[in-house]
Amino acid sequence: MWKCLRSGGWLIDEDADWGTIAPVDLSHPLYAAYHGAWRDGDWWTVRGYDKVFGRKLPALFERCGLEDIRHEAATEVVRGGSPWARWWAVTLEVMNELGGGGAVESYRRELDVMTAALADPTVWVLRELLHACRGRRGRDAG
Repeated sequence: MWKCLRSGGWLIDEDADWGTIAPVDLSHPLYAAYHGAWRDGDWWTVRGYDKVFGRKLPALFERCGLEDIRHEAATEVVRGGSPWARWWAVTLEVMNELGGGGAVESYRRELDVMTAALADPTVWVLRELLHACRGRRGRDAG
């Protein structure tokens, strides 16, 4: 993308650290099972995704020669059953199917554990760490 920038042009990219998503209350009955299935985001990684890609953006921008790089990240904690939690549950279902997990019984059980927690309004869930990075192509860049 950076090669398409004109001299002085800006590139803005948002991506996330998807590995951060998990219940936050250690005492909740669904906490341990969710974390056991999610494995600090490795559930996501074995399906071909980088669970910490968002935090890599500033280094990638710098390697491309961009200047004036700024990077911010934010998250929030939401209840299970919230619109975001429902969206994430559907996302996990799709990723499980695309990653070949639909036919594997153990993958289905892990998915069921996670989606149960995401549907439960007594579970507080830390969302993805959403990164926003911007950088400018130098004025003398070709």
